[in-house]
Amino acid sequence: MIAGRSTSSRIAGGIGLYGAIAAYMVFALFPIFWTLKISVTPERLLYSEGITLWPSQTTFQNFVTVLEASDFPRYFLNSVIVSVSTAALVTVIATLAGYAMSRFTFRGKATLAILLLLTQT
Repeated sequence: MIAGRSTSSRIAGGIGLYGAIAAYMVFALFPIFWTLKISVTPERLLYSEGITLWPSQTTFQNFVTVLEASDFPRYFLNSVIVSVSTAALVTVIATLAGYAMSRFTFRGKATLAILLLLTQT
């Protein structure tokens, strides 16, 4: 007879696994939720309401202020230009390097391949 886990053991393991995943998701996503909550809270309610799950009133004036009264749009455009051009350049260089490593044999090729794989994080 094959020994296996009992049904109650599998159910408990499943509940534990999904409970751990749910706890991690709350832990990982809570800062994003809190940032969104603070961003839509009117300034006069930030300190007067205390700690609540959601503000009693919401406003999008904070977003309007950032977009109209600051240089954020220009800074964001600069970041997009730099990141897109960097990604394109790195893609071209990596493609050429990958082709060269697949077609040519040279001393240290295996070491270089191992180093490239180890630095992939």
